[in-house]
Amino acid sequence: MYENMNLKFDSGLGQYHRIRNILPHDKLNDEEQKFEKNFGKNMDFHPFIRFLHDAKNDYDEGSKLRTNKITKNMAKLIVLGLDIELLQNKHVVGIDEKIQELITSGYQKADKIIYEIRIASYLVKKGQKVEFLKENTSPTPDLLINDNVQLDCKKKDPTTKKDNLNYEYFQKIWDEVVKKLTLDQKYFFIFVNFKRTDQIEDDLADKAKNKVIEKINEGNAGKFEFPDFDVYLYLICKDKSDIITTDLPYIPKEQILNVGMNSLFDLIDTALRKRIGNEEYLGLLRKGESFFQYRSGISNLNGKSCVTEFHGFSSSTRKLPDRFTSIIDAIRIANHQIDASIPGIVSIGISELMEGMFPRDFQQAVIWAEDELKSNPKISAVLFTTEEFNENTNEYFFGERMIKNNSSNLKLPEQFDRIFTL
Repeated sequence: MYENMNLKFDSGLGQYHRIRNILPHDKLNDEEQKFEKNFGKNMDFHPFIRFLHDAKNDYDEGSKLRTNKITKNMAKLIVLGLDIELLQNKHVVGIDEKIQELITSGYQKADKIIYEIRIASYLVKKGQKVEFLKENTSPTPDLLINDNVQLDCKKKDPTTKKDNLNYEYFQKIWDEVVKKLTLDQKYFFIFVNFKRTDQIEDDLADKAKNKVIEKINEGNAGKFEFPDFDVYLYLICKDKSDIITTDLPYIPKEQILNVGMNSLFDLIDTALRKRIGNEEYLGLLRKGESFFQYRSGISNLNGKSCVTEFHGFSSSTRKLPDRFTSIIDAIRIANHQIDASIPGIVSIGISELMEGMFPRDFQQAVIWAEDELKSNPKISAVLFTTEEFNENTNEYFFGERMIKNNSSNLKLPEQFDRIFTL
C-alpha cells in the first residue's frame, strides 16, 4: 500500500523556518555556531543541523535558478514538516518532546526520530490513536497505538551494501550470458549457487559462465550440479510472443517511470513466481541472493500489463549477505525490547538500505523475516517501510508491507488487517 504526496517547491522555505522555530532556540543556536565553525573540517557537528543547512541551500539554489526543482533533502524536510504539523494539530502525546530530541539527543538518533515521527503520522492518517512512549533506563518500544498495541521503530542505515567482494565476477557472468540469450532469442532465468563463502575468482567465474552457456545450448532446463557450484535453469519465455502473464495491474507506458522502482518490480516478481512456481521461487530467495540482474519487456495487451522477452541471472554464496543479517538483527533486538503483555510490531525502515540492494531483495527480506519471526514470539508482526522521491514529478511515495507472525504469543487486533497491507 502506498501513500502518495505531490510536494510543492514553494512550501520548502516555509517548512524550513517552521521547523527552526519549534526547535529549542538555545540548543539550536549552539549547534548552528558549532556547525559554522567546523564546516569543512573533519570534526563532529549535529547531522540534523547539517540536514537543515543542506535543504536550505538546495531551496536557495532552486529559487535563484528558477528551476522549482525539489531535491531529496528538500523532500525530506517538507515531509517532516507536514508530519509534525499533523501530529501537533492532533495533539499526539509526546510529539513536542520528540521535536526537542531532534537536536538534544545523541548525534546518531536524529534519523531514527524522524522515522518515528513518519510512522506516527502515517498511523494517524489511518485514523489511529498514537502516543510516543518515554524512554526508560531499559530499552522500550517507541509508540503505543490505540492503547493496546506497541510499535518499535528500527531505521536501517546504508552501511550494508551489495556484495562488492564478488560483484565484478557476477557481473562478468551476466554480461556474457545475456549476450548469448539475446543473440539466440532464448529467455531463461538462471540461478548459480556457489558452494563457498570467500571470493569468486576469475577462473571460477569463467567455469560457471561456460557451464551456464553450455546448458543453454543444450536447451535443457533444471538443476545441474558441479563440484564448485550448482546451476538452475528456468525457461521463462519460449519466444517473443510468449506472454508470461496478463493478470498484472495495467500501468500506462508513460507512467511506468513515475510509479517507483519497487512497484514496477512487483510486476517482474509476480511473473517469475508464476513461471518458476511459488515454492521453488521461495526456495531460491531463502538462499540469500548476492547478485541479481534482469532485462525484460513490459507490453500492453487488452488494457493489461504483460511481461515478455525476459532474461534474468542471479547468484549466491554460502554466506548470507549483510543486508539481510542487519534486518534479522533488528527483529531479534526488538524481541527483547517489546513488552510481552500486549501485541507488538517492529517497524523496519529500509529505504536507505535498499539503495544498495538489488530489485528482488525486498522479496527476499520478507522471506527471511517470516523465517526469523518463528523464533521471536513476542513480536506479533514486522512492518517493512520504504520511501521514494521522484525528482522528475516531485512525488513522494511511502510504502509499507506487514508480515504477521503466526508463532506469536499475542495476535494483533483484527482492525490492523485494514490498516496495513497483508
